[in-house]
Amino acid sequence: MHPVLPEVRPAGGDSGLDELVAEIKSALPLSDTITRISGISLEPCSSGSKACCPFHRESTPSFFVDDTSGRYKCFGAGCGVGGDVIQFIREWHSVGFGEALRLASELACLPPPRPYPGRRPGRNPVEYAAWRSIIVNRPVKSPVRRPSADFLRPFPDGLHIPRPGERIAVHDPAKQRVIRMKPTHVHEYRSEDGSVTCLVLRANARGGRKFFIQAGWHDGPEGSGWKLIRFPRNVARPVYGLSGLPGWVMRKGSTILMVEGEKTCDAAALLLPQEKTGVLSLSAMGGGAAVRHADWSPLAKAFHSLHRDRQPQVDILIWPDADKPAEGRDGRLIDRQLKFAEDMAGSIRQALKTNGHTARFSRILPPADVSGGWDLADALDQGWSGSRTSSHIERFRASLDEINDPEFKPGHVWNDTCRHRAGQAPDVADASPGPL
Repeated sequence: MHPVLPEVRPAGGDSGLDELVAEIKSALPLSDTITRISGISLEPCSSGSKACCPFHRESTPSFFVDDTSGRYKCFGAGCGVGGDVIQFIREWHSVGFGEALRLASELACLPPPRPYPGRRPGRNPVEYAAWRSIIVNRPVKSPVRRPSADFLRPFPDGLHIPRPGERIAVHDPAKQRVIRMKPTHVHEYRSEDGSVTCLVLRANARGGRKFFIQAGWHDGPEGSGWKLIRFPRNVARPVYGLSGLPGWVMRKGSTILMVEGEKTCDAAALLLPQEKTGVLSLSAMGGGAAVRHADWSPLAKAFHSLHRDRQPQVDILIWPDADKPAEGRDGRLIDRQLKFAEDMAGSIRQALKTNGHTARFSRILPPADVSGGWDLADALDQGWSGSRTSSHIERFRASLDEINDPEFKPGHVWNDTCRHRAGQAPDVADASPGPL
């Protein structure tokens, strides 16, 4: 799989190329073009349309297309492809920008791109302009985003929050429609002071699939009600579990457990209650593919308090879901657990480094022979205790510094890595109680 490149323009701007790109996008609706090229079947969803990703094998759809913005994105951990219609053609045919522009022009029944004047012999002019744009206007690796607290507003006091199984109508202002649903789970995002700022509603769709939407409360001249939240690109996403942060700082906490998803985070908090273990359980909104969009500023502020009081360095434990490796369209295996751990550690490390703080990062290897996607919510359902969870963490944690070791190459199946490290596969029934 080839890396996704940002949308590019020639350095200094070129009206002819800009007009051609705009004309291509107008003539090639994104969802129709994706269906036409790849043959996948897109089905409607709250954010546009979705399907199983055409770039890697999966059983649950994580590939979303929004014709309104003209963008697509795969939220499957380890994949992450995304872009516009030209980028999709690049990815699908494994070609450069210039060839993708030519193929897109043919699909749109438009004349091919005109050569640039004064080009060097033997160099594709469009390709050269695109790559020159990347070099001259190189994007910031991690763009600065506004804190989520600047975008979200606390819910009014006394507001009734829907419970699981209770019907709710959520207005989507962007598409002028109402989403009516009966959520199976309602997760409350709270700020450090405990006030609710956002809901994540999970519901079941046809075919046994699930979908999530973010909802907030809106008060305005036209009326009050639940409103679908779409976070702008310049706004960071809130972190789940922050209401426990002040207590963790007060107890001079030394361990944070990062997991995938709100349901898993709730299970982790039950298995490792902060009052007894001192462990703070957190999760980024959107799961594994969105950790780099999370707002870690509250965590950085908490670290400032700990460092001011000369507390020891904090351990950040990252426990991914037990996702099996994904197979890319080129046959390459993608270790989704390792990808999640790397992304999570890198995102938090950068946020802490900006504020002059550090932490130790470790990943937790899952038990052997569990089903794909197994997590701590499943462990709770299977009767795991807190001591069993703590013992597993102590026995099967690996420093993320070891990622650079040749024996911990990305692409290994996690169970194989675990056997190599521990000398045997971890067994869920083999854990003896031990301190965290």
